[in-house]
Amino acid sequence: LSCASRETSASRSSRSVQQMQPFDISTSFSSVRESSAPPRSMSELIEALKLRESRPVGPPTVYRALEFLMSQGLVSKIESHKAYVPCAHPERPHACLFFICADCGGSTELEERRIEQLLDEDAADLGFRVTRSVVEVKGTCASCIAAGAA
Repeated sequence: LSCASRETSASRSSRSVQQMQPFDISTSFSSVRESSAPPRSMSELIEALKLRESRPVGPPTVYRALEFLMSQGLVSKIESHKAYVPCAHPERPHACLFFICADCGGSTELEERRIEQLLDEDAADLGFRVTRSVVEVKGTCASCIAAGAA
């Protein structure tokens, strides 16, 4: 299990696509990789890149770049929101565990080895090969709770 999917033909082709890109992916996607950046949708990323690059940037280009960054463990996708966030622990593979605030939309990624181990055990019992694991917990963050209580 890992934030970075196990390498597939898609991620291998993303790597070659990345080499063909007319702009530097690491620079162009720095806003999504900033640790304080909120989750960003594909359309928000496209608009930010259009402004940064001063030219049109198409969805396929952004999608391929995000696939590459995800394969490298630098960016994670919050599936339920179709949004992207910087990976909290890019230095090592891990299951993605997100706590998502239903009020403000903020998210926090935690590394929880117990949950990762349980998922690994269940997958092994089922004879299931996991290529990517994302666990999302929705609720209300401490800041929103405090704001509502004030």
